[in-house]
Amino acid sequence: MVATLGALGAVAAGLAGDFLPWRSAFITAGIAGFFLLLMRVKSMETTMFEHAKKSNAEKGSFKLLFSSPKRIAKYFGCILMGVPIWYSVGILITLSPEIATLHHIDGLKLSTCFILFQIGIASGDLSSGIFSQYFKSRKRILIAYMLFAIAATILHFNKIYNSENLSLTSFLMGLGCGYLSVFVTSTAEHFGTNLRVTVTATVTNFMRGAVTLLIPLHQWIENKFNYSLTQGLATTGIIVWILALIPTLLLPETYGKNLEFIEE
Repeated sequence: MVATLGALGAVAAGLAGDFLPWRSAFITAGIAGFFLLLMRVKSMETTMFEHAKKSNAEKGSFKLLFSSPKRIAKYFGCILMGVPIWYSVGILITLSPEIATLHHIDGLKLSTCFILFQIGIASGDLSSGIFSQYFKSRKRILIAYMLFAIAATILHFNKIYNSENLSLTSFLMGLGCGYLSVFVTSTAEHFGTNLRVTVTATVTNFMRGAVTLLIPLHQWIENKFNYSLTQGLATTGIIVWILALIPTLLLPETYGKNLEFIEE
């Protein structure tokens, strides 16, 4: 529910950008963020965290996180699992106007593609979480939604080359990328209480920040192989999805795992 409502917040932001002057939208978002901060201050610590505070284990330590090759592999594996989400929204959706111009797609609006993607990801967040509980698995749901997102991305490029409307595929890509809620849950379950918050917070931020690497990557591919924008984006997508599927297949199942443990 938290992830779903977070995605719907992005939908609200897209609508605010359409219907409000940018300054009003900026102030509205700032007020909402401040209200959220006040709510966070009132939240309680978990029993597990209180127990961990009483131990002598290092807490939130990057030194501890990078002291074990196994932890390092899990950490970067978790980051790679999430990168395709931001490849989809931060690259494919964001560059929709440029793609539309290149392939003569009429009537396309960035805000429409963005809102439909976020509605899809909100639906995916809720449904993937429910399916994960029903089937008692994180891993199988992650793989299923990733494969759905890959199929939706292939369909998206097919529509691009046929100069067709991208609204449906924007929604479908978002739905596939709705594995976000299960991905974040699984990331938290991979690590002990003394590193759990640090890992979950930094993994999701590095996942978003990967866009700053994907932009020069697809530009380098275009220049190196004399590709068009669309060909460069498609090649980047192949790389990103392969790198995401490998750790998803290799990392262990975490459903039902006892989370009251610390990293040493």
